[in-house]
Amino acid sequence: MGPQSAGADPGPACYGRGGTSPTVTDAAVVLGYIDPERFLGGRMTLDREAAVRVVGELAGRLGMGVEQAASAILTLSGEEMVKAIDQITVKDGVDPSESLVVAGGGAAGLNVVPIARSLGCRQVLVPRTAGALSACGAQHSDIVVEFSGSRYSHSDEFDHDGVNEVLAGIDARMDAFAARLSARGIDEFTRERFVEARYLNQQWEMEVLLPLERFGSAESVTRLRAAFDEQHERLYEVRDDKAPLECVNWKGRLTARLPKPRRPEPAAGTGEARPDTTVTAYFDETGAVETPVYLGGTIPPGTVLEAPAIVVEPTTTIVVHPGSRCLITDTGNYLLEVEPARSTAPSEGGVDPVLLAVMANRLDAILREMTETVLLTARSSVIGMARDFSCGINTSSDEVLAIAAGLPMHVFGTHLQCAAMRRTHPEFREGDAYIHNDPYDGNSHAADHTILVPVFHEGEHVFTVTVKSHQADTGNSIPTTYHAGARDVYEEGR
Repeated sequence: MGPQSAGADPGPACYGRGGTSPTVTDAAVVLGYIDPERFLGGRMTLDREAAVRVVGELAGRLGMGVEQAASAILTLSGEEMVKAIDQITVKDGVDPSESLVVAGGGAAGLNVVPIARSLGCRQVLVPRTAGALSACGAQHSDIVVEFSGSRYSHSDEFDHDGVNEVLAGIDARMDAFAARLSARGIDEFTRERFVEARYLNQQWEMEVLLPLERFGSAESVTRLRAAFDEQHERLYEVRDDKAPLECVNWKGRLTARLPKPRRPEPAAGTGEARPDTTVTAYFDETGAVETPVYLGGTIPPGTVLEAPAIVVEPTTTIVVHPGSRCLITDTGNYLLEVEPARSTAPSEGGVDPVLLAVMANRLDAILREMTETVLLTARSSVIGMARDFSCGINTSSDEVLAIAAGLPMHVFGTHLQCAAMRRTHPEFREGDAYIHNDPYDGNSHAADHTILVPVFHEGEHVFTVTVKSHQADTGNSIPTTYHAGARDVYEEGR
C-alpha cells in the first residue's frame, strides 16, 4: 500500500510470486470483491491465504480487523484518485460534482463508487472494456497536432501585422500537415488557435482560445481581452479589467476527425438477471454480507442491480457498494447511480486512523489548490520565482490546522494574526478579507503581508485561510526587499 508500488514482479502477495507487502489487489481479494478463481477471466488463480496474511500483518500493527484494514487500503488509495481528479477539474474551472465519472482500468470498478461519492458525483459509467479503455480509445481517437510561434504584443499597443504574420505561418504548417493526412483518405479537419497571455507583470501565462482567426482592428483586441478576462475569472475567481494584457506565444491546433465505431443496436432484455453465485463480501456500511455475483455479458439490458452486488467481467470487476445501484445500459455498459454521502458521527473509540488520513489528504488538496492559484496569478517574481509565500488553514479558535510547503518562518504567528483579525473586527462576516503586516501583532516582519479570509459553514465560522507573502518594497529606509541593518521595524517599511 504505497507510496511505492509492488509492481508486476513480484506483484501483490496473492500473485504467489514472493510479494510480501499488502496491495490494493490483496485488499480486494480479502474483501471478497475479486474471485481468486476468475482473475483475468480465469487464466490466473490468486492465493487468497497469502493476501489475508499480508493484510493481517498490517491490521495487527493498526490494531484493527483484517477486513477493516483491507477496506482502509481501498479507502486511502481512492483518496489519492480523488485528489488527482480535483486537480484536473478544479484547475480548469470544472466542478467535479456536476460531472459524470467514466471509470477506466482493470481495478476502476472496485472502489469507483466511494470515489464518486467523495467528489459529489451522482453517476459513474463503467464500460465493459474498462480494463483496456485506453487501448480501445487509442484505436479510434482523433489525430491532434499543435504548432506554435512566439511574438510578444501588448494590448495597449497591439502588433496586428506581427501577430497576423505568426498566425499565418502556423496556419501554413497546419495546412501542410492536413495535406499529408488527406493523401491517406482523411478529409475532416478542425482548426483552433490559442494565445498564451498574462496580465502585465504576471509570472505565468494562461492559454486562451482565440475568438477569431486574425487581428484587424481595436475591436478584435477587445474580443481577445474579454475572452482572457472571462477565463481568468472562471479559473481563479478574479479579473483585472484595467491591467494591460501581454501576449507571448501563439498556437494552432489541427484535429483530424477519424471514423468512430458504430453504436451497437440496443439489445432487447427482460430486465431480470440471475446471479451466478454468492460470496461473503465486506463493506464498511454493512460489515460482512452475502453478496450476489453476476457474470458480465449475461445480464439483460435494462436490468437494475441493487446493492450490494458484484459484476465480473473478463478484464474488470464492478462492485455495487451500499448506497448505489447499477443499471445495465442498452449497449451492455454499466451505469452506477450513487447516493450522496451521509455525515457520520465520530466513533466512541477515539480517533479513526483511516478517517484521520483521509482528512489529512483533503486538507493537503485544499492547500495545494491555494498554492497553485497564488503562484499562477502572481505579478511579483518574489512570489512567482522565489516562491516567498506560504498558505495555511487555521481553526475558528486560531489554532494552526494545516500548512502547505512553504517557509517555516511564515507559519509562526499566523495564529496570532487570526486572533488579531477576530479581535479587531469582531463583526467579521462571510466574504470578508483582511490584510495584516503588523510585527507587533503576530507578523514576522513588515515586508510580509498576510491575507486572512474567514470561512463559514451554515453561518458558523469554522476556519480562517491565510496566505502570507513577501512584498519587494514597502517603504524601506533604503530601496531593497530586506534591510538587514534596520534598527527598528519602521526602517523595513510599514
